[in-house]
Amino acid sequence: GVRALERLARIGVLVNLKELHLRENTLTEAAAREIADTSERGGFSGITKLLLSNNNFKVHGVKHMARAIKNGAYTNLEELHFYDNSLDGDGLKALYEAVSCVDAFQNLKLLHLRGDGMANDSLKLLADAMANGALAQLERLHLCLVGVDVDGVQAIISAAENHGSLANLAILDIGNNRNAEAATVLGEAVVRGVFPRLHTVYLKTTGIEPRTWFELKQQALQNNIDVM
Repeated sequence: GVRALERLARIGVLVNLKELHLRENTLTEAAAREIADTSERGGFSGITKLLLSNNNFKVHGVKHMARAIKNGAYTNLEELHFYDNSLDGDGLKALYEAVSCVDAFQNLKLLHLRGDGMANDSLKLLADAMANGALAQLERLHLCLVGVDVDGVQAIISAAENHGSLANLAILDIGNNRNAEAATVLGEAVVRGVFPRLHTVYLKTTGIEPRTWFELKQQALQNNIDVM
């Protein structure tokens, strides 16, 4: 279990570990705290891929992981997959704030967050941080069921247009957020070429009108961008 993993990390057995898969283990808030504490002591400092999927962290568990991220426990990370029903409200805000620290994820190329669909306006925190240099290496951004709204989308667009953020972004996913206006605004920005290296954008299950989706798809194809 997690305690055995913690003991191995403490004695240095996992010093060369590159991937940590903790998915579908029904891990609780207490487990999240142990993982976070071990990470802050340098137990997983070498990992480049972290999967935290379908556990039972609850809000405080998410906050424990956010604390570890904010305190620089995963500076070598290239991929973070975090799917948890607690990614809403305070939990999601704490995670955004942690990821937003400029030095927290200097090498991150893939960020995949999936929550339970509750509305949250803290995406702007992440976008503002991007404008200040956070997540500069990001190539894939998946924000599924995390309450993406118009203000958050506009902040991301502004970071890209006015500050050169997300210059390496190839895939952008805001699927399953049920916000047609946000999806339309993002689609129009994609068509304008706001994200220079983007080749795929996911707008599925956002409530966007079929006609609007079709028009955006046709326009995007002219720029070799696939709208899914």
